[in-house]
Amino acid sequence: MNDSVFRRVGYTYISVSNIEESIKWYQEILRLELIDRFTDRGSKIAIFHFVDKSSCAIVLVETSEVKPLKIIRDSKEHPYLSIASSNLDITYQYLLEKQVNITTEIESLGDASEARYFYFTDPDGNLFEASWSIWDE
Repeated sequence: MNDSVFRRVGYTYISVSNIEESIKWYQEILRLELIDRFTDRGSKIAIFHFVDKSSCAIVLVETSEVKPLKIIRDSKEHPYLSIASSNLDITYQYLLEKQVNITTEIESLGDASEARYFYFTDPDGNLFEASWSIWDE
């Protein structure tokens, strides 16, 4: 028997202003698989998974007041969610070609051979990190 109380992160909730436009963006740009969509307590909801379904699911919730996800640290915006990439240079170029709002250049954490990342937003301003690190390999 496993003594752990929890086994993994199940979902992350993201507030969006228009569920239909957001579904299209998350499918086309992030290439997520739409698992389900429904209305719960008056809110339209869409559930997505990455190809590797062992990772946490993304749950979009349409709200009348969107407060973009971000953390303010040292007066700078940082993302709540990091999305791992196997090739950060290709991911960066892909998002540029798709005209996604990229807010930083590719940066390194410590030694460039350990971790690299950049930030981008969805159409509602939710801030994400695309990342690669030796800890993900």
